[in-house]
Amino acid sequence: MKSVSKYIGFYIHYDWALSPHFTAIEKDFIKLVKKTEQEINASGGIANKPIKIFYDHEIHTVTPDESSYASLSDLYKNGAEKYGEKEWENFTDEEKAYKGDELLEAQKVSASDSLTIKNSSYANRINSLDGIHFISYVPYGFESKLLDIDNYFWFADPFNNEYDPETDMPLYHTKGFWNYFDTSSHTNLGWRQELKGYFGDKEVIVLVNNRNYRISMDTLDDDKKWDEYLNSQEEYSISAKKTFGEYGFKVKFFDEHSYLKSNGDDSKASSFDPNESEGKENLKKWFKGLNNNQVVVVSQRIHYMDAMPGSVLLNSLNGQDVLEWYQNIYSTFLETPSSGSLVSLDLSSEEANMLNEPSALPRKKIYAKRPKNFQSFIRLQDIHNEINPTISQGESEELASAHIFLDQIKLVQYVFSKSNYIYDTKQLFLKETSRRLSMVNGIDDIFIGDNVSLEFNEENKNKNKGELLVEVRKNAPDTNVIDSSLYRKQLLVDQIKG
Repeated sequence: MKSVSKYIGFYIHYDWALSPHFTAIEKDFIKLVKKTEQEINASGGIANKPIKIFYDHEIHTVTPDESSYASLSDLYKNGAEKYGEKEWENFTDEEKAYKGDELLEAQKVSASDSLTIKNSSYANRINSLDGIHFISYVPYGFESKLLDIDNYFWFADPFNNEYDPETDMPLYHTKGFWNYFDTSSHTNLGWRQELKGYFGDKEVIVLVNNRNYRISMDTLDDDKKWDEYLNSQEEYSISAKKTFGEYGFKVKFFDEHSYLKSNGDDSKASSFDPNESEGKENLKKWFKGLNNNQVVVVSQRIHYMDAMPGSVLLNSLNGQDVLEWYQNIYSTFLETPSSGSLVSLDLSSEEANMLNEPSALPRKKIYAKRPKNFQSFIRLQDIHNEINPTISQGESEELASAHIFLDQIKLVQYVFSKSNYIYDTKQLFLKETSRRLSMVNGIDDIFIGDNVSLEFNEENKNKNKGELLVEVRKNAPDTNVIDSSLYRKQLLVDQIKG
């Protein structure tokens, strides 16, 4: 006897932890989720079956019981137990971090083990939910063997950490598969190639944090540990220079040593880490010395070496602390006279609003990469005002960034509204979904959602790709309005493959 689902389930997830409007923004998004579900079901559902949206709003971290990478509060608690509360309290923050690192080393649980646990936890969540048909979120580094890939329809790449052995490229870059449709607007060029296209006539300098979050050099009193740290720092730094050098880019390290010097920098080791007072002053001086032919890039490379995206440690940190890493760079640049330019790969509306800070100099600007649909469709603005009449521009822009998950659901509703279909089995329905979506090819059909337009190529990837480079600045000195205007030079979409 065949098993028939009671409803068609959609699994979505969005991490609002780094949002300055965390509580309010998630509350409004939950309203949007419920509104979408109710409206689709009121119109008859999809394929004559009701839908159910599973919004997973938990922050996906590995708990202290599962990993050696405990939260700082748990780590300090363990330290107090080992060294005694009085002695522990007398340690400086740097000493606590170093002692904590020793505790983690003693536990002998690796980051790879923690990633395995995190992946298993994700797979267990999916398996525990009845009726899941569509999945829109996959954690970084997910092992596809943990789920039956053919049992679901994917709007997120389930093979995001697996490579084609023949081409050494990610699987989804080289071949399509029937139940994965890529709705993203990102190109396959990568931000380095894109910035090279924008600023090929300028000197591009990437800020790189080559420090370790959990280790302070002031506490490395053991020669062996000091040498190990310096070796790891040197390897990371040299690798970064090589990586960016392939694109003709230069690098500016947060921690510079003689073996990293170039372009006549200071002869002694210097800190340019804006997260500390000395480093911020040095970074100011460096910004001040830039000329109008130099462009500085703020990317995820400003994360500490051991807290890069995908690391377990990053998941254990307070989101606001991570936000400050970026904000400290923006504030340093905005309050410093400089002829150089600054490019942010992911400038939030809250960060753009730093142009209104009293310390920000007049006529300052920041270049930022934006998806093609960064200016929300009028209909989406109306939807936001309907659920929250007092919503701010910044909150609306953040909500828009997550609306793709709801547009994916409406995409499925759209293709099944074209002709009647009676749900029989899950597998037949998923196959029919793939067939119908393949007709949304820009010739036979196109989907126009609340905030995105979609059409797919033969590899099931969105053809409506491309990102824009915009100039973000204040509308006028006497207003608080932040404007975004197109950079004078844009990459042509038809020059971008995939």
